[in-house]
Parts: sequence; structure tokens; C-alpha cells
Amino acid sequence: MTNGEDHNVSDVTKAIPDETYHYTSIEKGWLFSSVSIGSLLGILIMIKIFPRLGTRNTFTIYGIISGLATLLIPISANLGFYYLCAMRFVQGLAIATSFPSLCSITAHWSSSKDSGMYISLLSVHVQLGLIFTMPVSGAFCTSSFGWKGIFYLQGIMTLVSFLIFYGFYRDTPHIHRNVSQVEFAKIMHGKPESQPTKRQKVPYWAILKDPEILSIFSSSLGGAFGFAGLNCVGVAKSVVLVSQQFSHFVVAICSCIYSVIALIMPLFIAFWAPDNTPEQWASMFYLIAGVIVITQIPFIITAKAEPAIWTKSQGSTISTKFSIPNLGEQEEKEKLTKN
Repeated sequence: MTNGEDHNVSDVTKAIPDETYHYTSIEKGWLFSSVSIGSLLGILIMIKIFPRLGTRNTFTIYGIISGLATLLIPISANLGFYYLCAMRFVQGLAIATSFPSLCSITAHWSSSKDSGMYISLLSVHVQLGLIFTMPVSGAFCTSSFGWKGIFYLQGIMTLVSFLIFYGFYRDTPHIHRNVSQVEFAKIMHGKPESQPTKRQKVPYWAILKDPEILSIFSSSLGGAFGFAGLNCVGVAKSVVLVSQQFSHFVVAICSCIYSVIALIMPLFIAFWAPDNTPEQWASMFYLIAGVIVITQIPFIITAKAEPAIWTKSQGSTISTKFSIPNLGEQEEKEKLTKN
């Protein structure tokens, strides 16, 4: 998903001479902050519509919004600062669904054993986006297409990729035509045996008062405050294992925490290191390191690797009937059926 990363603003301000846009320090601050503000609103909207529309529809809608906003960035820059700021806001709104959808896809399509690998592979989209965008942006800025070309390219790529996603993806494996019985059995092994066909109502209060979920929020707070990404996969896997089909809501709250920290961090830096001296920055990093350590302690104490009680339908159990021998028998039967 194209997400209006901060380097895009730099591309705008460093355009070719006859299309250079000059902004004050305050305006630049708003161009950066509008993404986080949009993300916060996007999270609130997503929490409401995700249970009703599901991963496929929600992710696609947000992706199309992202693609259209990216395509409109050059036009917005020509129209003026407020139009550009509005498009940055819309890009931020579209970011909100990225990680909640990632965890929802993992919860429904990965086996419990492989969920960490799923999260790791899906999380690579952030790094791959930067690896692609930075050199391609440089090439466009020095070409006859100018800086606008990268926005048109990524906008089109975003729209095409989400149309492909919508055409192929289904919210659960049991309704996908390309999933065999054997594959479905492997995916379901270790998960609640009673898998509802209808979307369940999110147990908000049960989730928000769960000590393990609270420790996940604490860990996310420390990670966001300290720009620490190493705890991301561990926390995300814990979210999937514990909250299962409701992982989108838990990750949405974590994303909200990240957005709030992104908004207040510039103010915190301005307060703590107003003179930008090495001593001020050193003391700030010591403080941040302390916050990271303290906020990880609850997670270390309470972290588990099993579904919470509020993820189970009434009378449901954890599926263990798909043992390795049974899976082998099913694979043989499937081969004979095909032959």
C-alpha cells in the first residue's frame, strides 16, 4: 500500500525548478502531522466497519482510497497547501488498516505454528516499499517525468494490486475454492474447533480488561516511544495467538498508540532538547531506554501462546483431531480422488 511516507514531502519541496513549492516550518509540520491525524481517524472508522465488512472489503476500500489519494498529490500541490495537507490526511487515513489486516489475515489463514512466519513475511511490505520508492523517486526526479511521476506510478500500482487482492482473497479458508481439505485441516489445527460462518460481535470489554492484552498495549507503547521495531513480530504473533479472529481490534489499538506517539514526539523532543546539545539528546535517549525496559516487563510476565477464553464460541474446543497421521491419510485420499 502506498502510504505517503515522509520522504514524499521532501520530493515535493525539492522538485524541478519551475515546480518548486515552498512551505514554512509550521506548514511542513502540518504536512507531517496530518498523516498521523488521518491514521487516528482511520483507526476509529476501521474499528466500526471491520466486523461488518470483513478483511477483504475493508482492506480493499482503504487501499483504493490510498491509491486515489496518491494519484491526487501532484494536483493537490498545484492547488495549494491546504489541498496537499488534505491529501496527506487521506493517505494517513488509509494507513490505518495495514497492520490490523495483516494480523487478521494471519489469524484466519495461518496455522498456529506458522503464524510468526506469516507475520514476518507480511511485515516486509514496509521495508520493500521504502527499498522500491527511494531509488525510483530519485530516478523520476532527475528525469523528464519529474517528481510527479512517482506519485502517478505508485498510485496506479496501488489500485492494481488491491484489485488483484480483492479478486483472489477470501476472509476465511473454508470458503476459498483453491483450498483443499488437507490444507484446511492444517490451517485449523490448534485453533477453536467451532469456527463460526457469520462474523462475531467483538467482545470489546473482555478484550480491554484482559491482562495479557493490556501488556501487549504496554509493549506497543514502549516500542513506539523508543522507535523500537525489534519487538514488533513478537508482539504481533502474541496478538494473533491470543486474540485470534479479533486480532484486528487489538492491533488497531496498538496502531492508535503508535499514531499518538508520532504526534506528540516532536513536542517531547522540543521540550527535552530545545538547544539540540549532545547532553540533552543523551539524557533523552537514557529516558527512552528506561521507558522501553519498563513497558516490556508486563508483557514478559503475562505473555501466553494460546487463545483467550473470549475467542471461543460457546461450547467450542481447541481442534486436535487433525493429527499428523490423520493428515497423511487425508492427503492419500485426496490424491486417489484426483486420480
